[in-house]
Amino acid sequence: MKQIWAEAFLLLVLTGCEFFSFDRTIRIIMPEVPSTWQDLDLNWELSYRIHTNILIREQIHSKLIDLTFPKGLTAVFLLTPQFHSLELKPAGGFLLSSEEKDIVYISWENGWLAQVLDRVLKSGGNLEYLNIKKLESSLFKKRDSTSPWNFDQEFFLLELAGLKANYYSFQKAEIHVKLQIPEGIWLNVDPFSEPLRGPDLVEKTVPYGVNNYFSLEKSWSFQSNQMGTIDYILKDL
Repeated sequence: MKQIWAEAFLLLVLTGCEFFSFDRTIRIIMPEVPSTWQDLDLNWELSYRIHTNILIREQIHSKLIDLTFPKGLTAVFLLTPQFHSLELKPAGGFLLSSEEKDIVYISWENGWLAQVLDRVLKSGGNLEYLNIKKLESSLFKKRDSTSPWNFDQEFFLLELAGLKANYYSFQKAEIHVKLQIPEGIWLNVDPFSEPLRGPDLVEKTVPYGVNNYFSLEKSWSFQSNQMGTIDYILKDL
């Protein structure tokens, strides 16, 4: 908690920002562990920004924590599980400056959007002009049964930069491929993706880019793009 005050004070000194009131206590509620990860020994890290250059990280050991937070700021929270050296897809949540609520619920459904908005903050962007609740609702409607991690973050960021992000800005970036699955049971870093069992040859729709699976002892990844699947990598964790 002392770190939050120290970082916030440093922000005031370096930027000359107006004085913030630090009497807002926020309770952060963590989500349930996805069913496919429940038998894993995971480490949990909560990260959030109170300014572009101030990233705060907290190791999480309980279902909830209380944070003293500046009033009048929008914040994005990412809860990232770690299994050995592998980072899994995060859950996410939002604290909006326009709301007076004192509880933030972290959810797996909001992980994708929270990661995108964290990238906006990291690059120096301002979230105050965004209707985050509307974007959250649009993503929920658009994804249906699809994992939010199958949507194209780069396209969505361009839409945000052009001040035209809406329901139609959530575009899937995925391809249908044939996968040669190694022997074993393979969990995905995406909490919405079902495990794969091998050895087997299966057809599956996957997002573009690096797809990461893992077992208790090994990780298995492959690269996918418009041309198909390439570069299988199998290694120890």
